Amino acid sequence: MNCETLIPRERVMRAIDHREPDRVPIDISAVDDVMDALIDYLGIKTEDEEEAKVFMGADGTLVERRYFQAQLVLLERLHIDYRWAWAPYIGPELSTYPDGSRDGLFGVQRGGLFFGYALEHPLKEARTEKEIDAYPWDRYANVEHYDYERYALECRRFHEEGYAVYGGPWAPISFWAMDLMGMDTFMMAMYDNPLVVKRLLAHISDFYYEQARIMFEKGKGMSAIFFMGDDYGMQNCPLMHPRLWRRFIAPHLERLWGLAKSFGLKIQLHSCGSVRELIPDFIARGVDVLDPVQVRAVGMVPEELKREFGEKIAFHGSMDTQETLPFGTPEDVRREVIHRFRTLAPGGGFILSPSQHLLTEIPLENIVMMYETAYELGSYRKIHSLT
Repeated sequence: MNCETLIPRERVMRAIDHREPDRVPIDISAVDDVMDALIDYLGIKTEDEEEAKVFMGADGTLVERRYFQAQLVLLERLHIDYRWAWAPYIGPELSTYPDGSRDGLFGVQRGGLFFGYALEHPLKEARTEKEIDAYPWDRYANVEHYDYERYALECRRFHEEGYAVYGGPWAPISFWAMDLMGMDTFMMAMYDNPLVVKRLLAHISDFYYEQARIMFEKGKGMSAIFFMGDDYGMQNCPLMHPRLWRRFIAPHLERLWGLAKSFGLKIQLHSCGSVRELIPDFIARGVDVLDPVQVRAVGMVPEELKREFGEKIAFHGSMDTQETLPFGTPEDVRREVIHRFRTLAPGGGFILSPSQHLLTEIPLENIVMMYETAYELGSYRKIHSLT
């Protein structure tokens, strides 16, 4: 059995600082259906359940997330070193429609499974800055529509329990710009109408900056990591030319990251896809941890990333949700965990987690094997014997 000498927060912070802790930290990202299935699969039973709370998900839709004890027991069973603190949505009721679609953040109607997709683009026809300014931003994205006192209570509880607490909003700035305008319209407007793009991004960024400021204040001294996400990569290359990313997106990220750094937080950035070309930019602008390391995307080979960037940025993720976890055997999963330990873990700077959210097509036995192996072989004494 693994020998632990550190509390989870110490373990995580040492890894981020490129020092070897007692074992590799472990994290999870999964849709609620998978979390519920794992609770049943592992036979977790609890007597007490706190009331359900409504949250605004990363995609801007409302979800009822039970802050119930079974999920916390599951995280303990899987040896997860992190906890999320959430600010429940308490704003006006948002509409749902007969086809199952629903209104979400920034007034974007969304449908589909899990994170869904935009069914309409409210600013698709906007061609002037005045039209952007006239959009009812306060109605659809108001920082007062969230329960920050509940957020502060969760920060305090998880901090006192010794976990590394994620704090702040998810803040997918370019994601929302593309949903509001439509991806093709947004991409062309960066060339044809840059002032409109800049004004649109500024409105989205201002909302997240103010929400982050409130949350950082409420969680001061208790949250440890600002984990925010946007997707800048496709399977084969960056979503946009790095020059465009630097011109339009980077200034808003720098502002958010500067705010987080002023509160002493580490910066963890989520971006799926092939983002190797952007990693030097992430490092130069203060990112401490890159998530999720989509290993089957072009240029995202773990050994190469560790060799080229491993002294300057930590890696969070890398367990393949495109092939190994959904289609491999439990033994395939075990081998992949060992491979990650051999290639990414030496010298610190690695946290094991899935490369994207765990979805329902992934066999539960594969998920359990990933976490059991990570805990069984994750001590650095054992990792050094593997390498």
